[in-house]
Amino acid sequence: SSNGVLADITVPYSVESIDNSVFTYSKLTKFTFPTSLKSIGNLVFQNVETLAEISEIPASLETIGDNVFQGTSIAAVTVNSGNTHFKVEKNVLYNYDKTIAIWLPAKSTQSTVVLPATVTEIKGSAFFGCENLILISLPQGLTTINGAAFKQIGIIAVTLPASLTTLNGSSQFEKCADLKYFCMKGTIDKLTSMMLQNCPKLSIMVFENATAPHFYKKSIDGCADNVTLYAPEASLDAYKSAIETGDAGSGTPGPATDKTVTYETLDQLTLYDFMNNNIGHAIGTGTSTDGNLAGESIKKADVTFTCTDGLTATRYFYVASRGNELQVYKNGTFTLTADEGRVIKGVHFVFGNSQTGLSADSGTYADGTWTGSAKSVTFSTTGSRYIYTIVFVTEEATPSAVQTVEAAKAPASNEIYDILGNKVNLLQKGNVYIIDGKKVLK
Repeated sequence: SSNGVLADITVPYSVESIDNSVFTYSKLTKFTFPTSLKSIGNLVFQNVETLAEISEIPASLETIGDNVFQGTSIAAVTVNSGNTHFKVEKNVLYNYDKTIAIWLPAKSTQSTVVLPATVTEIKGSAFFGCENLILISLPQGLTTINGAAFKQIGIIAVTLPASLTTLNGSSQFEKCADLKYFCMKGTIDKLTSMMLQNCPKLSIMVFENATAPHFYKKSIDGCADNVTLYAPEASLDAYKSAIETGDAGSGTPGPATDKTVTYETLDQLTLYDFMNNNIGHAIGTGTSTDGNLAGESIKKADVTFTCTDGLTATRYFYVASRGNELQVYKNGTFTLTADEGRVIKGVHFVFGNSQTGLSADSGTYADGTWTGSAKSVTFSTTGSRYIYTIVFVTEEATPSAVQTVEAAKAPASNEIYDILGNKVNLLQKGNVYIIDGKKVLK
């Protein structure tokens, strides 16, 4: 039974099932599964922090419960090649058909996970505590995410696909200390309790659907001091009401967050998703120049990306251990340019390695985020940088006083304005005036 004393046990080879919570809070350091084992119940090793090693999952195992290894210190999992119910791919445990992602050991050193296109469900606590995991790519066919699936992991950004229809349990992304960017593409009736609670860097939330979900009270408490929520323009009031009302639960409703939320239209946001290749460019896999981007222009929405080579070619490349990424090497640069009439006011990066070693020719860059106001901004590197996503925030350029006047209805010939747009009657020599919509030096 559950206790804090048990430190070692030998399970007879004849045992076919392990009941719920049998070893919860014990002091086990390693565990060997009996070769006759057919089923493992729920929460069997929950919060056994000392458990760092398990034998391979035997060929006999047919079922495995929920949250079995939550709170352990295991780094790797293997499955006997004769098992026809489960398999492991890149240290992630799946059911045999890879439709369900079951578990990545919390102490795994992996920084990225690309779930296969076959996955439709993510089990509860599947990635719980994987603090080394900074990026996960979710497949377009994913429909269900269960409770605490990504709680307390190291991700910086996440995009939930349009196919997602079900959120079970709670706390899906709770306590993700580095999460900055959250995007939901599809329609969900309500976000779960504590879904994004205590994510202190969360500053951008993107909802692409016109129908605002319901939020639980305090479900986003503990985010960044200033959060910007992007949604379709016609739905901004609905999202504002949903956040402020917090009526998803059965208890007393209340605001979903205790921090300031600003509501902006979705058309201000542009995403370069190199991990999932939303840029439509060929991905290099071979030589050091394969996938080279230098000399090319890649346009997404109202932003254009260009680059120069550093010590090695700046390229879009696939690495087996990390997936697709933008690779920028020492002395390499990349430039982001907004369309006419727009300026870039924010850029957010998700890196596969350090966020340092990047500098910009204007504005302020720190901790993976650039802020400023520029038609174009160029970034340069002092070392190799692997980039998975770049999120741009743009806005209409603020017109100058002259542009404001010129854009207005052309004044009658007897109406004259100064450079600030003020109507004047007496002209002074040496000054510039706006006459009939044109600048004139007197």
